[in-house]
Amino acid sequence: ETTMKKFLDLFLPSRKRSRQLTNVELMGYRYFFRLDVKVMAELAGCTPKTWYAWENGDSPVPAKVCDMMDGLQMTYIDELASAEILLREQGQGERCALRFYETFELFMSHYPTRDYLAWRMGQSVALRLFSEQQVYLVSAEKIEGEICGK
Repeated sequence: ETTMKKFLDLFLPSRKRSRQLTNVELMGYRYFFRLDVKVMAELAGCTPKTWYAWENGDSPVPAKVCDMMDGLQMTYIDELASAEILLREQGQGERCALRFYETFELFMSHYPTRDYLAWRMGQSVALRLFSEQQVYLVSAEKIEGEICGK
């Protein structure tokens, strides 16, 4: 059974949502995707106060936000699948290095067509692969400093 299949079975709900997210699940996804309330509120088209109300359980999580989280899940799944393919091709079954971008600025200097969400998804994928001991993380900032002689 693949890592991807295990992940889908254990963590992600089915693609067709049969129920609304709970406040705790919503907060869990935000933490998992390494996104703060301000960014989530902006993505959802609401204020941070409204987002906090959903996470605190003061208001039910709207269906449109559940759909948005489904979209984030699919983005994550795609990023994880791409990383696992790359690891199979380059790692040949061995644990290999993965560049971890600690700052958005350096990420953007290397990937100018990507955005903040792509950076956070990449971090989330990197941390997952690290936790599964498929990769070891290397600081992109440290590498950049060594290349530039800083």
